[in-house]
Amino acid sequence: MTNRFFSPPCLQTSRSKNFYAVSLLCTCLTALAQAQFESIFDGKTLDDWEGQSDLWRIEDEAIVGTTVGKNIKTNTFLIYEGSRVRNFHLKAKLRMEGENNSGIMYRAQDLEDVSYGLKGPQMDIHPKPEYQGMYYSEQTGRGIIAQRGQEVRVSNERNDKGKVTIQVVGEIPPGTPFNLSEWNEYEVIAVGRRSIHLINGVVTVDVTDQDETTELNGKIGLQLHQGPDMTIRVKDVKIRHLRGQDARKALEENSTFRLKKKLKN
Repeated sequence: MTNRFFSPPCLQTSRSKNFYAVSLLCTCLTALAQAQFESIFDGKTLDDWEGQSDLWRIEDEAIVGTTVGKNIKTNTFLIYEGSRVRNFHLKAKLRMEGENNSGIMYRAQDLEDVSYGLKGPQMDIHPKPEYQGMYYSEQTGRGIIAQRGQEVRVSNERNDKGKVTIQVVGEIPPGTPFNLSEWNEYEVIAVGRRSIHLINGVVTVDVTDQDETTELNGKIGLQLHQGPDMTIRVKDVKIRHLRGQDARKALEENSTFRLKKKLKN
């Protein structure tokens, strides 16, 4: 009697090839999905974003935040509540008007007793060239961690005043200053305790922050700063969550070592 579970060698070969092809396709689709950026602003609404309603609006498919005529007392943020971020690559185009500064918060934590307040790491957007794209620790007592053009290591060890040790371990060619009133693309790559900031594809800081008080999971926020009137416009906000090989590749492609080697050649 014929065994109905027996497959002839030729059919076995065909099935093996099909299985291999399907497996390869699944692997490729998985890699493609990991590599894609996801838009977190649809250009039409502030769905999944929360902030002080009289400060934020949509105009010409961009988020517009302004303090003109508002005289805010504390820094305030438009906060993305769609998901928290851990290891990721964030991109956003932004332009700023006014004699003030702004920033993009990431892995941020809610600030107690302050509506739409955040604390944590920030990519600073500042008119002073040395502060453009720097790593600033908002509302943590640490302040400036790395200025533009610096590769920095932050130790978890503390001095007698309870402050962590911040060491500049390398320099990054800063390039020319950016005109903040024009559209510029700001990027943050954060994997583990390492963060790399870029403006228009140029690395501004490379920070390894070993301070254990720095959270590795949190929120994204756009800042309106107290002080002089200011307006920011933000569009094309997208994120790619990183893991495994994608995370390693993102760091390697934007590492200061590779940057210096490229410039040298």
